[in-house]
Amino acid sequence: MNSKLKRHKARSFLFLLIILFVFAPITFAQTEGSSEEDQGSESNGPKPEKRKSKSTWETIVSFPGMLLYLPFEIVFEGSGALASYIDESKIVYRINDWLNSDDGRRGVMPVYAALTGGGISFYQRDLFNDGSKLTLQATAGPKQRQRYQALIRGIQLGSTLHSGILARYQFLSDESFFGLGNESLEKNESNYAFRQTSAEITLGFERNESFTFDAVAGYESDEIQDGKDKRLPTTTDPNLYTEEILPGLTKKLEFSKLQLALHYDGRNHPGHSTGGVELSLGAGVFNEIGNSDFGFWKASLDFSHYLNLFYDRVLVLRVAGEITEALSDKKIPFYYLSEIGRQETVRGFSRGRFRGNDMIMGSLEYRYPIWQLLDAVLFADAGKVADDIFDEFNTKDFHVGYGGGIRLWGPGGLITKFEIGKSKDGIRLYLVLNN
Repeated sequence: MNSKLKRHKARSFLFLLIILFVFAPITFAQTEGSSEEDQGSESNGPKPEKRKSKSTWETIVSFPGMLLYLPFEIVFEGSGALASYIDESKIVYRINDWLNSDDGRRGVMPVYAALTGGGISFYQRDLFNDGSKLTLQATAGPKQRQRYQALIRGIQLGSTLHSGILARYQFLSDESFFGLGNESLEKNESNYAFRQTSAEITLGFERNESFTFDAVAGYESDEIQDGKDKRLPTTTDPNLYTEEILPGLTKKLEFSKLQLALHYDGRNHPGHSTGGVELSLGAGVFNEIGNSDFGFWKASLDFSHYLNLFYDRVLVLRVAGEITEALSDKKIPFYYLSEIGRQETVRGFSRGRFRGNDMIMGSLEYRYPIWQLLDAVLFADAGKVADDIFDEFNTKDFHVGYGGGIRLWGPGGLITKFEIGKSKDGIRLYLVLNN
């Protein structure tokens, strides 16, 4: 009897466990769901069945949009996380403190020039001795235009001797070529790419702050490639020009060079001058390395006279010239010929607008202050190129440009220059920043 009772109790207990195991989760889920619904409604009536946020067909239809939005979501969330990290780590402030010293000996500044585009320049003063300066610069512009440069100058070798080192790589992707001579036509414009690597060592003599003499020994590697401006024909097209017409067009050339330069600065304020004179004389010899096909010499002169008129109004008279001649029976690469069209020559023309062996130009500028270190300028330029400037000198065929602009000065010199030049070819804009 006892055994039967025990078996009956065991079966009852097992049956109860099965009922609890099967129905308890369902009961718990219903109770939990009812309590959440009761919190959101005061009604004790039947509750609607909870539906999925999206049906299957909605998920399928929206999937392409989800794929399109995914990169933006990743970028936005990644940018937010990066910004949060930068803010919390103070990395920008740390880099700025390292790059820009409180005493002004080290710093970073933006730079821009039409030739190579915009970028940054890092400088370190008094690196080797008082007065020495290291400058690292990187710039880039449209159509892969770029320049990288390292310059050390002012290394003192004695009381009057100094030295410097320059290393530079530049790729000018869309240089203009209009033809040779003073009568080249704008409609004949083509373009080419110019790749150059150069290195220089300078040994200089400084008698005083006004007079310096430098000797420069260097190396250059030059190569012409197809131009990147697809709107214009490329100068390297053999149907336009050949190596016989334009020496250096199809050959990669390496040159050794030796240059001498004399500079006299008699201005009253070398940075922001209102009086005095400035004179630069230069001469150099370029010889092809490993071959004797190319070789030439250059000589240049640049003279400016600053006249203080009244109330800091300044009139600047400038005359400049350059002579380029081949050595014996050697050739001159066309890109080393003298040139009219750069900002330093006749403003209002494209760079490389006129090319020839020799060049002469004159300029007249009227500068007047409009606010502290901010000046306005009006200018007129005139110049020409020729095979021999002494035999072909004639003021009737000078090319003329004129215009105006503004210049912002700082304690160390020019900070920003913006100018507008007008010529028979049209209008050109010029912007220079810390360069």
